[in-house]
Amino acid sequence: MTTSLVPPAAGLPVRDGLPVRAWLGPAFTGSYGRLLGAEALLLVGSGASLASSWVMGRAVDLGGSDPGAMLGAAGLYLAGVAVSAGATWAARVSIERVAQAAMLRVKERLFGHVIGHYIALHDELGAGRLLSRVNGDVEA
Repeated sequence: MTTSLVPPAAGLPVRDGLPVRAWLGPAFTGSYGRLLGAEALLLVGSGASLASSWVMGRAVDLGGSDPGAMLGAAGLYLAGVAVSAGATWAARVSIERVAQAAMLRVKERLFGHVIGHYIALHDELGAGRLLSRVNGDVEA
């Protein structure tokens, strides 16, 4: 079912979620493990960030009464920040790699579809307009 959120004069219909998921689903095949790993890394990063905040609160509670404990708290805080930053960076890289691979698969599929049209369509539209449209739609 196609639902249009723009006036017919504007042209392009907007699809609801089910057909879009059905069409894009194969682009993510084989990437679900990497996405779950990225989710786990984001959870680790968030946990480390929360733990760092807790350690900082404990250091404030000590009030400088024990210099050794303060140094230990500072070390734990820095370790938590490093773990949080590293896990978040690794998750972002993983998600970006999955997204780039999916966009490549979608572009290949669209290119195969465009090539299958009659030559007259390519003559009528022109190569630059058609390629620009395909790339713009995939990037969106």
